[in-house]
Amino acid sequence: MSIPLERLQAELGGVVIGADTPYTLSNIDGLGLGNLRTRTVDIPGEDGEWFGREYRQAPVLTFEGQVVKAGDEAGAWDLSDVLEDAFDMPELRKTARAVTPLRLRRPGSDARILYGRPDRYDPAHRMAVVGLVPFMATFRGSDPRWFSDAEESVTLSMSAVSAGGLITTEDGSIPSPITTVAGERRSSIITNDGNRETPAIITFRGPLSGGKVSLLDSEGGVLWEVGLTKPIAYDRIATVDTRPWKREVRLGDGSALGSPLTPQSVLSRCTIPPGQSEILIEGVDLTGTARFEIRWRHAYRRP
Repeated sequence: MSIPLERLQAELGGVVIGADTPYTLSNIDGLGLGNLRTRTVDIPGEDGEWFGREYRQAPVLTFEGQVVKAGDEAGAWDLSDVLEDAFDMPELRKTARAVTPLRLRRPGSDARILYGRPDRYDPAHRMAVVGLVPFMATFRGSDPRWFSDAEESVTLSMSAVSAGGLITTEDGSIPSPITTVAGERRSSIITNDGNRETPAIITFRGPLSGGKVSLLDSEGGVLWEVGLTKPIAYDRIATVDTRPWKREVRLGDGSALGSPLTPQSVLSRCTIPPGQSEILIEGVDLTGTARFEIRWRHAYRRP
């Protein structure tokens, strides 16, 4: 469970800094938009330049403050060591693409999360003799969006279907592969209360074959889909994580599921826009026990 945060507090690695803590903050820099990755080309033979497609970099947060343990020089340095450990995380640095959440609550908002990596922690000794250790620390974001502290989810199931005759398409032709079991489609409404598109995490729980999750537009058209090419056994799950710092497909035991997705499954497109959306599940399940779980966090431009 997340540590509750008060206004003007932040939390990293279980250490809370900011108002009403031993780690007072005088300034937080980097709460606005990150820089653009610009692409420009000089217009041949003319003044000016053409702008290409540009992308937003994630913000870099800089915290300025001081560790306070009035009259206790050794105690102030001990507290500083605790904060330094939170900004180090050696195992995180050694794992490719791994990130950790930085939680922050600004006035007028609930706590929100920036995913990334702690970078620098630099304490100063000039006031340590009176129990004050000034510091500067930085945190590099991986994604320019801030996410809600709480994760949302919806779980959908399909009723059992029974075998019958040979299943054909609407025009009477026989599909490939041949099947005697009709698939089922069910839908639900999901909501992203933020103002930015947010990535989804989709879990398929067997027994299931032909599992597919789609997001529909207001007219019923498919915005994106995630479909499995392999069946999932009754005691297995497969999770498709579309978050930019992950983008992977794994079984419940953590092993990778080789070549599991249909060609139409483009994970970079699998985002839920702000507002309400319709999610559609499809697949074949003879037992009625298969489950589809979709998880997401509301996404915002700022904390």
